[in-house]
Amino acid sequence: HFLLPAGTKNLLCNWSGCGDSKIHALVQALEKLWSAAAPATVQNFYDLGCGDGRVVLAACRACPTCQGFGIDLNEQLVEEATARARRLGLQDRCKFQVGDITEVSLIDASVVFLYFPPGALGTIVRRVFLRSGMRPGTTIFSADAPLWQPVTDRFAESGACEFCDEDEGLYRYVWHGTTVPG
Repeated sequence: HFLLPAGTKNLLCNWSGCGDSKIHALVQALEKLWSAAAPATVQNFYDLGCGDGRVVLAACRACPTCQGFGIDLNEQLVEEATARARRLGLQDRCKFQVGDITEVSLIDASVVFLYFPPGALGTIVRRVFLRSGMRPGTTIFSADAPLWQPVTDRFAESGACEFCDEDEGLYRYVWHGTTVPG
């Protein structure tokens, strides 16, 4: 009952919940990443295709300075995510919106999380990251699949995004910029 019609504009895939082991690995990675930051530093965490909000909520529960933002095309799932945030008392730090991720601004993102099938990741890199205004130094996590499979070697070699490590199927990258050679 939460599936969008296949013909929905800019639908990359219908939502499938990220598993607990990936969320646990992400939370551990965030705690490690953010432990080096000044204690009062606000960290903006974006989940593109957030579904029911489970990843944003887990990040905000684990990290008191985290401000979570979830974007999804599916209005029903965004309503569920918002209700879950209220039930957990996180509504002031977790915001969810119905929207097209290809139009999102990530200019204030500290971390961006993706849980998409491999075939969608190339589209996200080309149609989201390159247009998003993401700052150099932004961390990108991709669960289950590396970003590069569907992306040309030219992009990977440009230095726009650097692979850092993989742990428990969670791939971590650091964004360096948006200049991709023609």
